[in-house]
Amino acid sequence: MTAVHRQTEIAAGFLPLLDAAPLIVARAKGFALAEGLELRLLREQSWAAVRDRISIGHIDAAHMPAPLPIATTLGLGSLAVELEAPLALARGGNAITVSQTLWDLMKEAGAPMGAGDPMACGRALKLALDQRKQTGAQRPVFGVVHPFSSHNYELRHWLFVAGIVTDDDVQIVVLPPPYMADALAAGRIDGYCAGEPWNSLAQQSGAGRIVTTKARLWPGLIEKVLATRGEALTPDVTARLINALAQAADWCDKPENREELAHLLAQPDHMNLPAKALTPGLSGELTLGDANPTLEPDFLRFGGPASAPDRTQALWLYAQMVRWGQTSFNAQDAARAMSLYRTDLWSAARGEAAHISQNITSFDGVTFDAADIEAWLTRSAVTVA
Repeated sequence: MTAVHRQTEIAAGFLPLLDAAPLIVARAKGFALAEGLELRLLREQSWAAVRDRISIGHIDAAHMPAPLPIATTLGLGSLAVELEAPLALARGGNAITVSQTLWDLMKEAGAPMGAGDPMACGRALKLALDQRKQTGAQRPVFGVVHPFSSHNYELRHWLFVAGIVTDDDVQIVVLPPPYMADALAAGRIDGYCAGEPWNSLAQQSGAGRIVTTKARLWPGLIEKVLATRGEALTPDVTARLINALAQAADWCDKPENREELAHLLAQPDHMNLPAKALTPGLSGELTLGDANPTLEPDFLRFGGPASAPDRTQALWLYAQMVRWGQTSFNAQDAARAMSLYRTDLWSAARGEAAHISQNITSFDGVTFDAADIEAWLTRSAVTVA
């Protein structure tokens, strides 16, 4: 006999990005109501606003960059508020985009027509920036969506491997995702790392060119999580929310639902964009550089095992904070970071074991050693301004 639940209202914040799809679909397609949940969605413009609203109790849950619940709990750059991540909303979905002017310089320096290859594009960017520096031009400006975001770490590592020193050779600034393409078109920034659809929009408008993707930089990594305040939701409500969002994520992953999903996300209360602007990111058929659209395998995934929080990845994210000078290594903080990814809650709700990464390997072949994080940090040492 199916259990009957008293309907519970949950207020959840999100940003207009494709990886908010499980929240939007859970409400629109009835997955939340089937679990006795009335999901009230509040669209925000910046991750700082989402973090602050969940921290002070304006909302109960949030669509959030994977590192941000860790940073918030540790009190890095904000109020120290205990957050948890009982579900991964999406893996992949990011890309690095540069201005048309910078792309032209990269092509002259040897960037492949179809781009995509992080090593080749990084080498071309390094040569282009060296040439630009010789002309006396100001150092280029790249945007990321938040200091405690995968975008920040992905961009910095890509530049580091290419021999480009942040914050010496380039300046990195923070902008909300919806402002990235406009800032690029206005010449305020020279490139950025952001989630879809904000890369495809720049490409479609002619303002910029996508040069590589998260799926190529760090395959399989969690991008967004569901963040909750431990005291805001009971264990029963959390379990029902996990189930509603996991079912919605499975729906999002089915190719036969892609057209309907694009139109649903395009609505004014969600992305407020043409559906055709959303289809490249949903299908993974992206235009890289000057090539024709090509399929980027596993560009963006929502459901199945991908919805499980991964404690090895939580530790990896904490290691990035240490690596880039946002905090100092502390074994207790490392353990705490891992504990915030509530694999146990996901497994109990879904009735299956969660997959935990054995290792994480970046595009340059360096593997993260979760068993000896300090040794990895020594090998990955960066001089931070």
